[in-house]
Formats: sequence, C-alpha cells, structure tokens
Amino acid sequence: MKRLLAISLTAASILIFAPQAMAAPCCSIGWHWRRTANPFNVTLVLSITTAWQTPLNAAANEWSTRSGKFDFVTTPGSTTRSARQNCAMTSGAVHVCNGHWNAAWAGLTEARVSGHHILAMRIRLNDAQTPARYRRLVSCHELGHSVGLAHNTRPSSCMRPGISRPHPDATDIAELNVIYRHLDGMSPTTADNSAVRTIRIAWYAPQ
Repeated sequence: MKRLLAISLTAASILIFAPQAMAAPCCSIGWHWRRTANPFNVTLVLSITTAWQTPLNAAANEWSTRSGKFDFVTTPGSTTRSARQNCAMTSGAVHVCNGHWNAAWAGLTEARVSGHHILAMRIRLNDAQTPARYRRLVSCHELGHSVGLAHNTRPSSCMRPGISRPHPDATDIAELNVIYRHLDGMSPTTADNSAVRTIRIAWYAPQ
C-alpha cells in the first residue's frame, strides 16, 4: 500500500477545465469566494471521523486567526460511511470528508466555479494514503486550496507539495491578502454569466 513518506513524498496537480487567468499573486489557483465584506465566513461541513477532528480544526483555526480576511466556521455533517464516501458537493460551503478511496491522492479539493467564483466545494481526505502524523499537514494544505491558494515550493509552507511545515507561512498570508483585497458585492452562491466548470486539484502520494 502506498504511503506518504517522510523523505520521498511527491505531489502533482490536476486541473480539469483550468480557471481563466486573473490578476493574482504567484500561487493562486484562480478561484475565490464571492462576498460582500471582509472578514467573511467560510463554512466547513464536517463529515469526518474523530481521527481527523483535532488536526482539521487546528488547521482551520490557524488559517482563520492568521488570515484576517476570513473565518472558517464548522457545522456537523453526516458521518455515516456512505455520506463520507459520497461527499456531495455543497453549495456555498466546503464539504470535508474522510474515507478510503482507491486512488493515489492523499487529499483532493474540488470546486464548482462560475468565472473565478466558487459556488460549491468539497475536500476529500484519503485515509488509505494519510498516516496519522500527516493529518495536520494534509488538513492545512487542502484548506489552503479551499480559499484559493495553489501549490508552492517553500518548505516553510503547508502549501508546498510533499513534506513541509504543517502551517501557513507569511507569504501564504500575503497572497490571501491579495486574493481577497477586493469585494464582490454578491453572495457566495451568485453565479456569473459564464459557464459553470468543475476544477480539481489533487495531492498525490508516492508511486
């Protein structure tokens, strides 16, 4: 069985229907949450087992405290095995689920977007590829994607694919300040006059 390894962890991203170019910092995916004010709330619907609760909540609290632009707020979702495996995309929120998927990725963030704006999102955390010691790192990484950050190459950032610090660094926070420096004047579920696309960004375990 493949595992995240302390030395040899590798990563890759898949973007399906890649987002349009936008004025953004170096490491933006190209999506963000539409909102009418800063700070704003990003709702996490948690369909996770107890093993993920502490690392996921710790990562969410750190992003909220340090960003100054948003607060992750949590609400319970169904924790049945079928609900976690299905992990339905949630409108105006991020559905976070853990389970066992027959896939090489440790974490997978998927969003339905209209233009550059997120309409619905889910994060899947793959128990088959994530040993307990990396749950905080994977949580930090996938939550960073959920607010628009892409992969980078800095060992100080949890957004770096592979083994890194399980925390955001100062550059991550600066990039979020650029992504969310403007207001959209509309609610998160308001669509643009463009086609709705699905975007996926995956973190892969070693082959």
